[in-house]
Amino acid sequence: MKRLTSLLEDLNKAKIKYRVFGQKDIDVTNIYDDSRKVKKGGLFVAIKGLRSDGHNFVDQAIKNKAAVVVVERIPKSYKGEVTVVKVNDTRSALAILSSSWFGNPSKKLKVIGITGTDGKTTTATLISQILNNNSKKCGLITTVNVQIGKKSYDTGRLTTPGALSIQSFLSKMVKAGCRYAVIEVSSHAIDQKRVQGVDFEIGVLTNVTKWEHSDYHGGFRLYRDAKAELLKKSKKVVLNKDDVFYTFFLSKYKDRKVISYGIEKNADFKVSSVRLKSTGTQFLINKEYKIDSRLLGVFNVYNLVAAISASRILGISWEGILRSIHFIRPPEGRLDAFKNNKNINIFIDYAHTPNGLESCLSTLRSIYPDKRIIALVGAEGGRDVIKRQLMGAVSTKYADYTIFTSVDPGLEKEENILKDLEKGATGGYISIPDRGEAIAEAIQNIARRSDVVVICGKGHERYIDYKGVDYYWSDREAVRIALRGEVYALGKIYN
Repeated sequence: MKRLTSLLEDLNKAKIKYRVFGQKDIDVTNIYDDSRKVKKGGLFVAIKGLRSDGHNFVDQAIKNKAAVVVVERIPKSYKGEVTVVKVNDTRSALAILSSSWFGNPSKKLKVIGITGTDGKTTTATLISQILNNNSKKCGLITTVNVQIGKKSYDTGRLTTPGALSIQSFLSKMVKAGCRYAVIEVSSHAIDQKRVQGVDFEIGVLTNVTKWEHSDYHGGFRLYRDAKAELLKKSKKVVLNKDDVFYTFFLSKYKDRKVISYGIEKNADFKVSSVRLKSTGTQFLINKEYKIDSRLLGVFNVYNLVAAISASRILGISWEGILRSIHFIRPPEGRLDAFKNNKNINIFIDYAHTPNGLESCLSTLRSIYPDKRIIALVGAEGGRDVIKRQLMGAVSTKYADYTIFTSVDPGLEKEENILKDLEKGATGGYISIPDRGEAIAEAIQNIARRSDVVVICGKGHERYIDYKGVDYYWSDREAVRIALRGEVYALGKIYN
């Protein structure tokens, strides 16, 4: 329980202007951004989302005995029965109030934020593992899950949880004795102010490509600028010098310490002598430190050196880093090999962008130069239409045969998505809308002994959005079922 006056003081410190209608000196029992969960004495923040507006549910929050509602506009039905706090931006207010409610936990941690188009989850996971392997207790928030010690928590469909959840998890980390936290930060999360109440020690930018989330942000420049916002919040910045937008980001952060990494260009952490193998990767950093990793592909070289750069900034010794490299593992659904008795090289990968798909397929092509590669590729419905043709082009360039299929069609017709993918095709392909049937076709009928089958687009995810409803799904389970000659079907509604 906290006094409303105490929470409002943190709004003042964050320079968020507000007006209070009703009593200030009252107790608040909890904070909510979902009116259905509000309990007696709670504070409800009305958030306007893409599909619904929390302002339409203020009456429900009051009915559930909220003591305070935070809004951008006063409800027409307001009769003075509760305290109303009016602000210009409830998303910003929610972020600051959430941090305040949980005791500003990020101030008690060294927080590392990872953003970029590709490689965020892996880079975040690697930093967390390096820190924990060096007795630096670290919590982790990614699109896969939240990890705090031996406990893990589901984050649902969001790459980055909402502001209230982030602060709750950071608070749990503090209570668990963590000194560090690594957060995967999406451009949506930055734009929606989910991390506004977080103090970042280090901001890491993996890369930026032009075709991701341009529909949401209204163009590439706004997407790029959203990425820049995380770095503005960070005391130190880690940049990929090989990225085409390195100079742009460097020019924005001359007032703070910027560390660079790269393979092609001279950088603070310069990679050379890269050797790619089917069992892992070897390379040198600054011609001195030999890295021998089980991670596959050049893209994971970038992820590793980004993680190593951040770890060195945090004071982890080279000895500690080199020792921990032998134990690190990629997150689930990142070029996961699926062992089987049919002698087919089966991989499951999250690749869902043109750049990510190219990294995945070019890696497999370099590891298996003489093998036939069959790729299963899709694109989400209702978003990022511009990248679909590129996905089709990339897949048919690197794979010997492509199966276009569903990822998350949502409310869009699957045939429209598949037609967009087909427009980019320059090689052999077939389109099978049903993902389970597509996986079965690849494994049961198309693949031969020693072929490579890579199933892209879902990775770790446990759902498929079909006609606006999330159904349980697992690519790993679909592969297992296909290997025994059957077809995996959509599961129950995902909660």
